[in-house]
Amino acid sequence: MIRQAARAARGLAAASLVAGCLLAGERPAAVLALAALALLLAALPPVLRGRGQLALAGFAGLAAVGLRLGLGAGWMLLAVVAALCAWDLEHLLERLSHPAYAGSEDARGAVERVHLGRLLAVAAVGLLLGIAGLLAQARITFLPALLLSLLALLGLSWVFSFFRAWGE
Repeated sequence: MIRQAARAARGLAAASLVAGCLLAGERPAAVLALAALALLLAALPPVLRGRGQLALAGFAGLAAVGLRLGLGAGWMLLAVVAALCAWDLEHLLERLSHPAYAGSEDARGAVERVHLGRLLAVAAVGLLLGIAGLLAQARITFLPALLLSLLALLGLSWVFSFFRAWGE
């Protein structure tokens, strides 16, 4: 179940990048994005440790190039969030390959269900916050931006600790 979800997330990330190119009328960029994604995903063997990190960096890099080219920021945001989900699910697959989960399908299934629920919640909140950030027009100086960033980090650490305590 997790392997298919990781593939679906990777596919959503690739489709978002290509859709952003096509909807902006950039057919050559879409072809280049498809070629880069095919190379990125085909060149990384499934047994390569750290494959998820390389794929995440590739998707984020392509999304950054898409933003630089003026493609749809919403599509690039969706691509990065989907790539983050794929990275997280591949990390979970590595964790579930530990011998402690080898004999117990019930324990593995419970971990998968809880993790998928949390991941969907975090991805939805991330997308909503990203969309709010794209729609909000605000000019702030460096110091307030720094303070807001620190506040956001504190909030995220609180959310992560809440989910960690909730899962135990």
